[in-house]
Amino acid sequence: MSIGSLITLGSILWFICSDVFSCSQQPELLKLNEEMSRINSKIKSSRKELERKMVERRKHADEIKELESGIQDLSSKMDGLREKSRDVGGKLPLADGQLQEYFQM
Repeated sequence: MSIGSLITLGSILWFICSDVFSCSQQPELLKLNEEMSRINSKIKSSRKELERKMVERRKHADEIKELESGIQDLSSKMDGLREKSRDVGGKLPLADGQLQEYFQM
């Protein structure tokens, strides 16, 4: 046998062995690829969920700031009305509870 034929024979044997090896490993590779695909899908959906929750948190924070601002505005108006009722003197003396009840009506 010549060196060229040995190289050709070696190449053929290598091709056959590698083909047999890949065939015997293929089911496991498929399982691994499927598992990797599932994990990547979970990562993607988790990132989307995280992003959605972060947007919700920002919206809630904005709503909380608006409500706090509204409470401050109403508190300052209530303080102003209390001052007015004190300035009026005896014309219309209302206690704080009565004043709140009056404005609720």
